Amino acid sequence: MAPDRTPVIVGASIATPPDPDELTEPISLMIDAARAAANDSGAAGIAARVDLVAVAGGLWSFRNPGHWIARAIGADARTLLTTISGQTPVALLADIAERIQRGAVGAALIVGGECTRSRRRARRRGVEAPRHDDTEPPPDEAWGSPLVIGDPGAEAVAGHMPRNAFALIESAIRARRGETMAENRRRTAELCTGFAAVAAGVEHSPTQRAMSAEEIAEVTAENRLVSWPYTKAMSANNTVDRAGALLVCSLEVARDHGVSPDRMIFPHRVSMADDTDFLASRHELAVHPGLQAAADDMLSFTGDSAGIGHFDLYACFPSMVALALEALGIDDDRPLTVSGGLAFTGAPTNFGAGEGLIAMVDRLREDAPGATGLVHGSGGMAAKHALGLLSASPPTEPFITSRQTPELHPRDLATPDRDGPVIIDGVTVDYIQEPPTAVALVRFNDGSRAWATALDRPTIDTVTTTETVGTAAEVQAGRLLLN
Repeated sequence: MAPDRTPVIVGASIATPPDPDELTEPISLMIDAARAAANDSGAAGIAARVDLVAVAGGLWSFRNPGHWIARAIGADARTLLTTISGQTPVALLADIAERIQRGAVGAALIVGGECTRSRRRARRRGVEAPRHDDTEPPPDEAWGSPLVIGDPGAEAVAGHMPRNAFALIESAIRARRGETMAENRRRTAELCTGFAAVAAGVEHSPTQRAMSAEEIAEVTAENRLVSWPYTKAMSANNTVDRAGALLVCSLEVARDHGVSPDRMIFPHRVSMADDTDFLASRHELAVHPGLQAAADDMLSFTGDSAGIGHFDLYACFPSMVALALEALGIDDDRPLTVSGGLAFTGAPTNFGAGEGLIAMVDRLREDAPGATGLVHGSGGMAAKHALGLLSASPPTEPFITSRQTPELHPRDLATPDRDGPVIIDGVTVDYIQEPPTAVALVRFNDGSRAWATALDRPTIDTVTTTETVGTAAEVQAGRLLLN
């Protein structure tokens, strides 16, 4: 690799509305973030050098936001639009770094943004939210595979909703660790406190006060139960008006434009792997070979997690953090975020890991050269994993993306009408549904899985007070019957 093709991040920025009470729309904020990232590099004229604008897809329906962004910053750039999946920003950084390294791209912007808060406020006010006219041509490149959320059985019982899927994983982790219900709730709440403390110090975070473990776990009108044992404070929040951008270029472009070395952060490696798309197909709910394979690959490069200076773990729900902690072998007392995480700082849909990258760039610039930071992105129901290692020091070897393919041994899905004795592999209570509904993944004696639910109060009381994961039960017409 020619050293002048070394990929380097030279600009990073978060954009929020000037007036938080005013309705806004995503493309305007993404343009603001892109301009700010170019300004953050300290290099005059570098925005016009951008030849690729890559936008992480969101809940909006714009065909090609990159078109508006490129035009606004004065760049004659190709455009790219991704599908939605939480690992996308880290995986996209890897793709762009590879393109830069082989000379296919000189400078690129990675941008993501959302105005979910404005849309909700507009609906409450009975007005239309502002919106760019959807007149742009299609993007030059569609990037990424469609996100697979849940099998038909999951969708029928709301098992495909992240709140329930990650709570089911939590129940399997609890049973595997041999925790009591109280111990599990205490651990998950304490795990969240570090994220809340960091979020309280983040300028654009809606959380301006650190919450204690007791406050995070306590059920109140403002902190309702979502999916047992998760409260609202433990759950991902995408109700934000925010955008972010990263400016990535070759070392040659950075030097040609006079970027100061103290603005440069280098991607060293990205490790990626997948688990099964369907949670119901996962061989063990508390064991994720894909995540472990990506973590093992990264640790083969760094030596161990103790040598990594900073982390930003994907924190949609506590079970995701717990899985990453175990896979990476991170000590419980290490700080786990620099961004504040999805529950407390929140983030635009599909750009949580992007905000993690932006926060990591800021943190590594503050550190002495040689400091490293690892950013984790996860997509689907803990199904797709990307771990990105950054440093303020240039790499001694070419950037590499490592894609691991572990054996997953997926389980078959039972037919929806199957009845009979089962073992409970995971269970939660969905409090967003009305009435509250116990949602379970169960396993028949041939190893196949199915979804089952229960509405009766005795079952709900039992699964929230007594460990039922690993115990025998019955399924009749899709209903869970405890023995």
